[in-house]
Amino acid sequence: MNEKCTHCPQHCPPPTFRKLKFRFWDDLIAIQVPTDIGYQQLYERIRERLKIPDGEDIVLSYCDGEGVERVVGKDEDWDIGREGNQKVILVVKYA
Repeated sequence: MNEKCTHCPQHCPPPTFRKLKFRFWDDLIAIQVPTDIGYQQLYERIRERLKIPDGEDIVLSYCDGEGVERVVGKDEDWDIGREGNQKVILVVKYA
């Protein structure tokens, strides 16, 4: 009986979605996003979720492993923020 265990992590495909948490004022909000979401899509998704009016800008940031706040303003910033950090929590503020 040499059956492969299909419940083992090495036999499961990588997830296509992930839960992303962000803080806005005193609220902690979770949304589900594709694992490969880019900065612009993420920015728009958060704007939609928060119902930010047209003409109002928001700024996304996160705290790195050393507690330093890092602003996310382009794909490269977002890639660095989520790289190796499965539990990144964004902070959303009005610009």
